[in-house]
Amino acid sequence: MTQKQFLLKLLKENKKTIIIGSLGTISKDLLELDNKQNCIIPIKGAMGCSLGFALGYAMNTKHKVILLIGEGSLLMKAGSISTIY
Repeated sequence: MTQKQFLLKLLKENKKTIIIGSLGTISKDLLELDNKQNCIIPIKGAMGCSLGFALGYAMNTKHKVILLIGEGSLLMKAGSISTIY
C-alpha cells in the first residue's frame, strides 16, 4: 500500500475526524487528496510543533484527532510525548 492509498483510506474511514499532518510528503499528499474535509497542516518550517498543536486542538474539540508525524519531527519534540500520554 502506498502512502497516498493509505491516506485515501484514512480520509474515507474518518470523515468526522480532524487529521493533522506534520511536515513532509504527508502534508503534501493530504493537501492533494483532501477536498477541504478535516485536514490541518501546521505552518511549514515548524518541525515537531505539530505534536503540541495536535494536543491543544484535541483538548479543545469534541472531535477525534489523528496526528500523522514522521520520526524526525517526533524526535524534535520528544518531551511532548509525556504530556500527551
